[in-house]
Amino acid sequence: MTKSSIQPRDEQILEALIRYKYLNVQQIHYLFYPENQTANSVYYAMKKLLKMGLVDISSNKGGGKLRNHSVYFITGKGISTWCELYKIDSGRPEFKRITNPISAASQIAHRTSMIDFWIEFDLDILQFPNLEIRQFRNDFIRDENQVPATKISTTDSSINMIPDQVILLADHNTLDDNKKPVERLFFVEIDRGTVSVGGRYGSVTERSMTSKYLGYQKILTDGSWKEQLGTAAKAFGVLTVTTTAEHLDFIRGKSAAHINHPEIFFFNTHENIQKHGVIRANSWLGLHGSDGINILYGR
Repeated sequence: MTKSSIQPRDEQILEALIRYKYLNVQQIHYLFYPENQTANSVYYAMKKLLKMGLVDISSNKGGGKLRNHSVYFITGKGISTWCELYKIDSGRPEFKRITNPISAASQIAHRTSMIDFWIEFDLDILQFPNLEIRQFRNDFIRDENQVPATKISTTDSSINMIPDQVILLADHNTLDDNKKPVERLFFVEIDRGTVSVGGRYGSVTERSMTSKYLGYQKILTDGSWKEQLGTAAKAFGVLTVTTTAEHLDFIRGKSAAHINHPEIFFFNTHENIQKHGVIRANSWLGLHGSDGINILYGR
């Protein structure tokens, strides 16, 4: 296939699918089409890429409710075609593809929110030339033993956390005592309001949001996370993104009594992230108080 077979925007869509693994129509429209252009333009472009065998769509195989929640993903042919156009080795680890990655409508909702967050993060980074992305990991990328790329544990492995995403940034505007860029580490929890927040009568239910936060506290004090992630960061932040402001306040109120390190926990909503971004605005809330916080530089 020659470069003239596909248009520049088609190439951009393929590149985005390599990076994000899968995208829905709204996300493709947001990234590559002007606001005044309808979604029909996206459907037309994706129909062409489907016909060429460069992408596939989850609803072709999922059926049922999945037909209302379709996501596109790149095929092996799509990866090899894009790599051939740009003379890149298609065997590199970052080109690992996901084949029919979605098996349930609820999974689509969660992963769509993850990708929305990732897109806004990428757009934010363009506005901060001082920030270098040293790591960006997603839980759906796994090694040969099916261990998620985001897994982090205590030294004795009694606590094992799998954040949805891990972000490690180097801030070249802020230097440490060794004159090196300060590293800032974040673990991301994408919440769709379907996970238990805590427990009844002050207890903590296993696998609840509060239980996760207690796990992160133990990870923090254990300290082996630095070696596992190869970072010089002095601490980390846990970013929870949830459905509504009301549910955000419910999570904060329910978990506050159990948390001893409130300084590492930050909260936001999916809607607020899409309006204000991840790092470009003081839009995050801490465990206590209502003032907006910038996760890099504080209030």
